Parts: sequence; C-alpha cells; structure tokens
Amino acid sequence: MNSTEEQNNYNSSWLFDFVLRNLKPLIVIGVTAFIVSLIIAFLLPSRFRATVVLFPATSEPISKSLLAENQAVKGLLNFGTADEVEQFLQVLYSEDIRKKITQKYDLFTHYDIDTTEKYPNTRLGREYDNNISFRSTEYLSIEIEVFDKDPKLAAAIANDIADYADSTINNMQHERAQKAFKLVEFEYNNALQELDFIQDSLQKLRDLGVFNYEAQSEVFSDAYATAIAKGNKEGVRELEEKFKILAKYGGAYQNFSEMITNETKRISQLKQKYVEAKIDAEQNIPHKFVVSKAETPEKEYYPIRWLIVLGSVLSALLFGAVVLSMAEQLKKKVQAIPVRFPEIKALISKIDKKVELFNYDNMESFFKNKRLIEVINRWKIHLAVITIVSAAMGVFISSPIVITPKFKSSTILYPVNIYTYSEESTTEQMLQVLNSNDIKEKMLKAFDLAKHYKINPKDPQFYTNFLGEYDENVSINKTEYESVEIRVLDKDPKIACNMVDSIISFYDQKIASLHRRKHGEAMEISLKIFEAKSMELDSLEAKLNELRQKYGILSYGTQVSEATRGELSGNNAAKELFKNLQYQGGYYQRLDTLVRYARRDYLYFKNQYETEQREINKNISYSQIISYPFPADKKAYPVRWAIVAITVVASLIFSLIVISLIESKRKKA
Repeated sequence: MNSTEEQNNYNSSWLFDFVLRNLKPLIVIGVTAFIVSLIIAFLLPSRFRATVVLFPATSEPISKSLLAENQAVKGLLNFGTADEVEQFLQVLYSEDIRKKITQKYDLFTHYDIDTTEKYPNTRLGREYDNNISFRSTEYLSIEIEVFDKDPKLAAAIANDIADYADSTINNMQHERAQKAFKLVEFEYNNALQELDFIQDSLQKLRDLGVFNYEAQSEVFSDAYATAIAKGNKEGVRELEEKFKILAKYGGAYQNFSEMITNETKRISQLKQKYVEAKIDAEQNIPHKFVVSKAETPEKEYYPIRWLIVLGSVLSALLFGAVVLSMAEQLKKKVQAIPVRFPEIKALISKIDKKVELFNYDNMESFFKNKRLIEVINRWKIHLAVITIVSAAMGVFISSPIVITPKFKSSTILYPVNIYTYSEESTTEQMLQVLNSNDIKEKMLKAFDLAKHYKINPKDPQFYTNFLGEYDENVSINKTEYESVEIRVLDKDPKIACNMVDSIISFYDQKIASLHRRKHGEAMEISLKIFEAKSMELDSLEAKLNELRQKYGILSYGTQVSEATRGELSGNNAAKELFKNLQYQGGYYQRLDTLVRYARRDYLYFKNQYETEQREINKNISYSQIISYPFPADKKAYPVRWAIVAITVVASLIFSLIVISLIESKRKKA
C-alpha cells in the first residue's frame, strides 16, 4: 500500500514539475492551436439541419379498412407496427426517391459534382448518404434528417422525401392492385356471361311452357283431377301433354334455377371483390401521419465551433506534452555519459536534493485530520469571513435581483380514444405528439412567448432561441405508471397553469386533425362508392318498375300459380299475364335479385359514409386528466438554500487548497 502511494505521489509530482518546466512552450502550443483551430472552424462551411417526424400508417389495404363491418378493427387510423416502420424505412432508402430528389434539386450541380468525371454517381451517392439520413425513434416513429448549406433547401428536401415515400408506396401497391383488379374483373365478367347463358337456357324452357316447376305441377294436378271428375277428355289430353313437357324439362328447369341462385350469389361476392380491387387500384391515400413537418432552420447545426477549438487545443497540448517528454528523456540519455569530475557530479546531486519547488509530503500531511484541525484553528478568522462573505454572495445570487423566480404547474394524464397497434404504447404516441413543433408553434402564438421570453422576432435565430427557451421551461415525460407528466416553469404562476391547459387542448386538436384528415379521405372514397351504388340501384329499380307497369309482373312466384290457373280456365287476362311471365319472368327474376343485392350494398355504404361523417364532426377528448394543473403559490426555482450551500462549500474547499499551498511554502522556508 505504501509503495503504491509513493508511486502515485511520484507520478503527480513529476507531472506537476514537468508542466512547470515546460510552461512557456505549452502556452505557445495552446495559443497557436487555439488560433489555428478558430480560423479553421470559421472557414468550415455551415450546414443547417431540417427534420420531419412521422408515423407510418398500417399497410392494410384501403378496401379492407373501408369495407370492414366492424368499426373496431378498421385500420385506416392505425399507426404502423415495427415491421411496417422497417418497411417504410426501406422505401425511404429506395433508389426511386433518390432519383426524384436528385432531378428536382439538381444535386449534381448543388454538390459541385462534374457529371463527366469517372464516377459521378458514386460520389453523388456518398454525398447523399452524408447529408440525408433516416432512423426509427424510440416511439416507433420515423425521423427524416437532412443537412444542407441552404436552410430552405434542407427543409424542402425533407418534406419532399416524406411526400415521395407516399407516391412510391402507392405506385408499388397500384402495380399489384391493377393486376389483381384485372383478374377479378375477368372472373366477374365470366360470371356474368355464364349467368346470361343460364338465363337463355331458362328462357328456352319457358318458351316450351316450363317456367316454375313446383307451382305449375300443383296447378296442373288440381286441374287434371277436376277434368277427370267432369269427364272433360279434351282437357285431360291437354293436361297430359303439359305433364309430359313438365316431366321432360322440369328437372332441367330445377337445375338451372339452382344454378341461377348460386351464380347470383357468386356474382354478388365477385362484385364485392371487384369494388375492393377497384378501390385499391384507383385510390391514393397517404401512408403516413406527419407529426412535425420540416421548418426552415434559423441556426446552423454544423460545425460546432467551440467543440472544434476545444478538441484541437486539448489534442495539441497532449501531443506537445508527449513530444516535450520524449525530448527530455532523450536529453537525459545524452547527459548520462560518465562525468570526468566526480566532485561536480556530487555537487549537482546535493543541489538537486535541496532545490524543490513544492514539498508534496507537506501538502499531503496537511490534510491529515490533526494537521487539518490545527490549520483551521490558525485560519479560523479568515475562514469565518470567507464563509460569511460566500453565504452573502449565495443569498445575493439566488435573490430575484439576479435569478428570476419561477413557479411550477404540472398535470398528469393518460391518452384515451386512441389505440396501440404495435409495440409502441399509446403513451409513447402521446409523447411524440406533445413534443411536436406544431404544438410549440401554437403555444408561441397563443401566449405571445416571443414577448414573454424577451426574444427579438427579427433575430435571424429567433425560432432556434424560442425552442431553446421553450424546452428549458416546458418538460414532458413518461412516468413509471405509463402516464404522461407535463411540467411548466414560468415567472407568472397563472401563465404556467394556463400553458399546461393549452398544451393539453392543442394535443386534442392535433390528434383530432390527424383523425379528421384520415376520416375525410375515407369519407371521400365512401361517398364515391355510395353515389355509384345509388345510381346502380336507381337504374335497376327503374327497369324493374318498367316491367311492373308494362307487363303487370309484381311478384313472380305468386303470380305464376294464379296465371297458370287462369290460363287453364280460359281467362284472357290470365292468359296475357301467363304470356308475360313466360317471356319476361326470367328478366324480372334477375332484376329482382340484383336490386336486392344492390339495395344491401347501398344501405351498407350509406351507413359507411354517415359513419365517416360522424367521425369527422365529433368533438371528443383524447386525454384523461388525472391531476389537474393549478396556479402555484410557492416558487419552485431557484432553490435558494441549495445555491447558498454550494457557494459556501465551494468557497471553503478553494480556500483550504490555497491555505495548504501557503502552509507548504512556509514550512519549506
């Protein structure tokens, strides 16, 4: 233990002596490094940083979101999962987006790249990757970061990349959806042709007098029994002929009737798929929720000049110390040659033992308890004065004259009426929105924070200064109970309380605007489908009404039985109706079935449209407040006792170090 302490003392002593011996060259090196690094730092080109923060939307097809009967499982408002975040990132890194940005902003010229050189695209790719980056945040959102010497261009590129990601995803999905739409359309048209073929076959059977097997069998049987009972031989022969035709073609009629029922159901299903495929193939809907758009930065982000200067000075001093140390070692080796005059060597040895700048053993012993108490007792008056003066300074520094007191207002709340759809929680989504620039800008306008924080709006770095002041006074954090705490510090307790209330209100407005935008897109699509279904239903009902008015066909199944009885009894009106049913009954049945399915779809999309309309117009809260803010009656900042205590302790420690040096010099003397 003693050897270790001696070694440490030796090292510290040697280092201190080394610095004192080489103080002048080290000062020269430090000053030179400072001047050179300062010049270099100011010669470096400035770069500005612009960012976009967004959540990717779910990749679920639009049609499934719109046509889902269960509102709870609709994905139109869903944020993307972790997998969809990675997919969106992959799209952002795509060559397609890179080419669009390169062409729009002429990046070859902007980055001073000669297109005639050997590898211009490779150099452009390197510059692009150095200046544009994408990353996933801890809240499963995506941050698009762009650096550029032109602040406006940096913001424009960041916003355009976010927009191009939408168009790229839409193009990829439309390419697949178009092929799927063509397949469904082909199947749908084939089903319609097959239905037409079956209808034609049934019409031929109707021409033979078979158009409702069960009803005709019942009526013919009753009429046959009546004819036999009355002895009407001619009527019996006519009915026997009808029975033969019914027996011969009745089975085919039944088969074709069942086929029509099945085909109509199949066509209805294909029509649904046809509508879904058409929506996916034709509609463009955003695939992102933008939390913060890129704003034109006011303050350069790079280079950090003070860091360059500090790093350069420290590096130069370290390198200079190493070189000087090596020079001393080399000099010692040269001087290690045997001296001819032993008496001179002995004299130098004695001088080295006596000459010493500081006695480090004395300084170390000074801090031993007994020695420390003795010294404090000798210097007690000085230390008492220093304590009183430092305490007075601490009181003055912490007074309102120097530090403006601030009051704290806070609230604790939970997110409600939003859903989590992946690994990120609703609390994390809430944090991302609460920290968005949109809310900060609304707070700036609502409370005139430029005037309140005494920031000059004409300052070129006004927005940067505002964000710094805002972030210093407003903190939003997640608690251990998955709630969110909003804390605001301000010199006016009422303003602090009102700011907390406004942040919550602006959060509700932001979430509502995100939802309204998505519901608006869904409502627009639903309205188009609803209007198309309305027109389709009106057209079918018009044709059906024409059949009813022109041919008197009102209910095919009921009228077949009565018309058959009337035709057998020789009723002229019944014969006319029988003829109309024979030639127009199939068309009526088809129209009646199509109207039934069209009305079902019409009512569904009408409900869908009205639901989206209600979602847009509803006004609900998206936060549940657990602890309401209130104007504080006691300041939260500064903590005066802590400032006074730190000032006194720091002054005493510094004083004891100075006293130790004085004591050491006195003892040595």
